[in-house]
Amino acid sequence: MLTIEQRHLKANRAPLPRPSDTQILARADLLFAVRDLVSPPSPASRDKLEDLAAEAGELVAAAGLDDAAPASGLPLSESLAQAAQDALAQPDGERAAELLTWSAAATGLDLCECAYVRRDRGAILGDIAGFYAAFGVRTVGAETRPDELVRELEFLALLHMLRMRARGEGDVDAESVVAEAADDFWTEHLGAWVALPAARGDILPVPTWLNATLHAVRQVCAAVAMSSGWSPPSWDDQGEGDGVAPDDVGCAIDGGVN
Repeated sequence: MLTIEQRHLKANRAPLPRPSDTQILARADLLFAVRDLVSPPSPASRDKLEDLAAEAGELVAAAGLDDAAPASGLPLSESLAQAAQDALAQPDGERAAELLTWSAAATGLDLCECAYVRRDRGAILGDIAGFYAAFGVRTVGAETRPDELVRELEFLALLHMLRMRARGEGDVDAESVVAEAADDFWTEHLGAWVALPAARGDILPVPTWLNATLHAVRQVCAAVAMSSGWSPPSWDDQGEGDGVAPDDVGCAIDGGVN
């Protein structure tokens, strides 16, 4: 749930920009693309990464995102293309094994929210589960956790798709609800930690492709937040890097949105 401070900041913020249909769909595609970068490889995901490597610039432009070079690092489109190329250069089995290894708590990277945000773990997982349940996400078993990076990226992408559906149906109220939920989910969850794995990855001996991926995830999310009028991603790493054991609940998009 939003804190009193978060609610105060939202109340005093300018109205959220209204993106075009093309921008909504392209932002969803970008979020699904970086989800694929941090997901176990598959033939389908390789096809998508090949498209990303070739068309990152077009996708960033369609999404209406700022592609200027940051103070350090590559512009967003180049960062995305490089991450996709680096991932594709690795054999699927090797990349899957490295992703599994570095997603574990013992490495200090641990790609889940509870490793970075010092709040009650049950409250975090329960609040995320509430978001998922409200928008058709179902639990699928112990193989995934609700607060994993891949799941949270997937959910934010889904909200973009649901917003587009509501707009297509001419349901202004539903579109407003979905847009507000995306803002809240970003503020309360993904935005609170999505930049931090890249910072840890810079000081840990992570594989080159994974380091590039984590920076691409950070840049995409920061650009989507800026263009959506959301707060910038937090750089407050509250975690100890020791993580927690896998939970007995996971999630997936019911029906396979993408």
